[in-house]
Amino acid sequence: MDIFIWLGYFIFGVMLYLGNLFLRKKYDISRANSIVFSLIYLMIIAGVCSSNNWSRFNDNLFIVIIFQFVVDIIFSTYFLEENFFEKSEDNILYYVILIASSFIINQSFFNQVSVVFPTGEDLRVILWLLVIIFLYRICSQCSIFKEKNFVKTKFKLDAEHILVSYVKLKHRFNTEINFSNKQLELIVFAIMVFENDRCPTFFRKINNLLFKIDGKRRKLGIMQVESSKFISDVGSIELVYKKLEKISDNKNKGKIKKEDEIISKYNKEYSEEINYIYNVIKNF
Repeated sequence: MDIFIWLGYFIFGVMLYLGNLFLRKKYDISRANSIVFSLIYLMIIAGVCSSNNWSRFNDNLFIVIIFQFVVDIIFSTYFLEENFFEKSEDNILYYVILIASSFIINQSFFNQVSVVFPTGEDLRVILWLLVIIFLYRICSQCSIFKEKNFVKTKFKLDAEHILVSYVKLKHRFNTEINFSNKQLELIVFAIMVFENDRCPTFFRKINNLLFKIDGKRRKLGIMQVESSKFISDVGSIELVYKKLEKISDNKNKGKIKKEDEIISKYNKEYSEEINYIYNVIKNF
């Protein structure tokens, strides 16, 4: 192997050691992060070399890590006057993992491709991956955005819009749910109009898809019931109706309870908005 290649490995090994030392002292990075940093460092070197047709330098690039290991031993022994092998039990394991992983990447990646840096085709895939991740994060937070938007416009919702939504939802769900308590029926539809306005069908479908992908607890169904199990629109309505019945039974004790008190008990934070919708529907 050319002496200049060995010299290059040594120089890059010293630079890598100093870089890791700086990060540990300045930012107290973990050993795992140090391994990732070192591998990224090698990938950048390999990318520059492959772009300039210095493919021979990439043949055994993992030797940079070995030189880093040697520099670490020398620096600890002669400058810090510490026993490298007794200083930390993690030192040997750290370098075993780092050297092994760098060797595998060197042999299976650097030596198998002509260009290390992403090409135009690769960047297209990466770009679309970033778009998907961005849309995922936006859709995951759709209920938050819709809530903020609703709060800004509370009491300014067009009564006609509320009534149109009510009629559509009533036509869609009235036959699927047995509303034995007519007092609670209008409250259920008021909540339904409210939640449907905050998170429309399109966003709910995306939310359902995300739930099937990651299974994380989230608000589901037209009534936006928080659950760790999948809930359909009808299922969410049934759950809310049962909850309202329980609130009404526990609080009434044989007396007729006012609707605004039931609504406040169900959702105190947005009781004013739901009451507003409820009164519009009630006076229809």
